[in-house]
Amino acid sequence: MPGRLFVGLAKAALPALVLLLAVHLVLIRPWALRWGATDEEAARAMTGDGIVQSPTFKATKAVEVGARPDQIWPWIVQMGVGRARFYSYDGIDNDGIASADRIIAECQHPQAGDLIPTTSDGGRGFRIKGFEPNRYMLWIATGASMLGIRARAEALARREATGGAGAPGPTR
Repeated sequence: MPGRLFVGLAKAALPALVLLLAVHLVLIRPWALRWGATDEEAARAMTGDGIVQSPTFKATKAVEVGARPDQIWPWIVQMGVGRARFYSYDGIDNDGIASADRIIAECQHPQAGDLIPTTSDGGRGFRIKGFEPNRYMLWIATGASMLGIRARAEALARREATGGAGAPGPTR
């Protein structure tokens, strides 16, 4: 009897699960993969695009910031656990520790090969593959992530992030 009940419940729930999956694949995922990005930004080639040879996905996200690129850069280069954190939902992404609300001088001199830690023990994270101050920083782990800053007007910039998952190909 319990087996029949389970089969009955599974049959009843299956259409709802299929509908949820379809809504996610058709509406939510495409929106989430290019949150805030224009068609031109999503289509444009960006630094690091060729690192992951056959990415399982490509995401390009953007947000407009009411500041010049040179005002945004210091906040980007200090990101990481044990540093300024990730300017996110502190209770979820930052172990309940608040993100920095100031520029941290000792975090302002990134070098290619530096680790941007994502764990409190500093054992995992992204490696800085390359950067150009006030323009972009390319991080690499399993996939590649690029944080870019593009000026749009005198006092307005867009912070763009693109990434893809997969195994990195040969170093370029």
